[in-house]
Amino acid sequence: SPIFEKTVFLDDTVTEKLIVDESFEVRDLLYIERQKKSFLLLTLSSTDAKLYKWNNGEFEKLPSALPASISEFINDAPEKSANFTDTDNRKQLLVEKFLHQVDQELGNILSSQQLPLMVLTTEKIIGEFKKKTHHAASIIGYARGYTEEATPYEYMNLIKPQLEAWKQAQEEKILLRLTNAANQRKLVTGIYNIWTHLATGKG
Repeated sequence: SPIFEKTVFLDDTVTEKLIVDESFEVRDLLYIERQKKSFLLLTLSSTDAKLYKWNNGEFEKLPSALPASISEFINDAPEKSANFTDTDNRKQLLVEKFLHQVDQELGNILSSQQLPLMVLTTEKIIGEFKKKTHHAASIIGYARGYTEEATPYEYMNLIKPQLEAWKQAQEEKILLRLTNAANQRKLVTGIYNIWTHLATGKG
């Protein structure tokens, strides 16, 4: 309006739309803005996996087909042996099967949820999962320090540095796009300049 303007930066592609009315349709923008603050959290160790969604300031545990425990794969592994090497190989095989199944189910989850994913895991398993996952493009960060006894409140403290780094990276991408647009003379700011461009058919 002649007395008010506000720019909201969205890191999503939107369809250009011009509204001239007494009020503006902002529900879609508010929905996108709210969704940006949501993310999925996978807690993962060599023995269990759980999935949460950060929404409205708290973690909500989501139902999923993730294997709840590595014990689900014991019957698929070779028989136990008294040989230490064979025992170690058996344990490694169980972990690999477990992580493979976790990653497979993540594909279904990410397809339906379409949200960024944070992984909270253990020092022992982080390297293994990074090598095996097919969903690196959806993962916004890895945090160490997960224990089965940790509470959702502690989860947020553990992932906070990685979450802040991701948010900072997103803001830098937006600023880079704005800078590039300005350099290419494609950026117009201020309500008067916008009206002028629209009036001359440049909008």
